[in-house]
Amino acid sequence: MIQGPSPTPGVAKPVSGKSFLPAKFTGFFRSRWHGETPLMITFWRDMLCGGTAINIPAALLAIILHAANAPAAIALAIFFMLLPWNIFLFLAVWRSSELAEPSTALVTRSVAALWLGVVIVM
Repeated sequence: MIQGPSPTPGVAKPVSGKSFLPAKFTGFFRSRWHGETPLMITFWRDMLCGGTAINIPAALLAIILHAANAPAAIALAIFFMLLPWNIFLFLAVWRSSELAEPSTALVTRSVAALWLGVVIVM
């Protein structure tokens, strides 16, 4: 149910702060943002496997478009469209590692920083 006028024209305001997104979807982001997801899941599955699996095709598509003389703005937009996602994954690993042993936290944070650098330059 929508309630009263929205402070932003054209944007509906949810009742009692509930999100329009499914709970499973918001729970995914919330749990990672707050560091509640186990480090090994965030590190291995989300960042290294999932993040890399998404970044490689996007980088290849940007390279193919650039090689095909497509407008540079399109190739750059495709290349950098995943930057917010990559930063989110990096921060999720960083926050999840706060509860890990110091040596594990150091290794995962270092690899996450290296991964972020690689996917930005890739």
